[in-house]
Amino acid sequence: MAGVINRIKLYPLVLYFSLTYALVAVVLFFSFDLKEAGIATPVNALMVAAATIIQIIFILLIYASKKKLFFFILLFTSAALNVSSAVALALLIHKYFFTILFQIITIHYIVFILKYRLVSLKRVYLKAAQITSYVFILALLVWEIVVGYFIMTRTESRWLESIFYNAYDLLLIVILCYNTIKISYMRKIKLVLKNDRIYLNDIDLNKILNEDYVSFVKAILNNKNKCYEIFNAEAKFQKNCESCLKDNLTVECCQKFGILFEKLENINKIMYFLRIGKIKIPINKDRLKYDGWKVALSRDLVVKNDEI
Repeated sequence: MAGVINRIKLYPLVLYFSLTYALVAVVLFFSFDLKEAGIATPVNALMVAAATIIQIIFILLIYASKKKLFFFILLFTSAALNVSSAVALALLIHKYFFTILFQIITIHYIVFILKYRLVSLKRVYLKAAQITSYVFILALLVWEIVVGYFIMTRTESRWLESIFYNAYDLLLIVILCYNTIKISYMRKIKLVLKNDRIYLNDIDLNKILNEDYVSFVKAILNNKNKCYEIFNAEAKFQKNCESCLKDNLTVECCQKFGILFEKLENINKIMYFLRIGKIKIPINKDRLKYDGWKVALSRDLVVKNDEI
């Protein structure tokens, strides 16, 4: 069922990506008397149709590819072939075909990030892909604003065809923005708290940490940041914590504080090693009763509570 839904979503996108040559043909139709310009010939029509069909076939093959090597071969072959086709049509038919070169490159970049699961980019490359997306979006937006300004001020002589280009590019920006947001989420490290288990990017941490550590991690992630908040979970320690706070006893008097502090330091080391954050512990251990510790999570970490 999911495969059918994906195919339904795919075909309109492939069709839209394959409109570049047709877009120029529409612009030429509105801009010139094609017969007078000597452009409206069966050979020219066949060349534009052939370029469009080749583009559709390659984009479909790229989407259908299941292996990374074939994906990259098809992607670069398609990009090179389409750029060559646009240049050839520009030289043989009309220079307007040069205007779709950036669109072709943008479309192939969008196809690349749409297949991020197949490509399985590392986090550092995901960041590079995200920055590249911003560059494409900025370039397209600047172009939209400049052309839009010329259309509004009536200084653009071919305002009608410029509207066609702007409308097409605008949807490319929307598609690119949507997929850039998906990339930014892919860069995030997901920490999921589910029942009595903790998952870090689908890795079950219960297989690495013992039960006490898992409970402690869940407690500090749920904003329990003082020693008595941890100990009060055990009924037999509630009175001890009350006496400690009331009489302002030192932490050395507590039977379990040493174990808790060791866990705190170990978890801090693990968090630092995994680059998901750190625990800020006061120099004066006695302040842990009143000020507690502070958990500073990485900006790339998303904590999701799936408790049932």
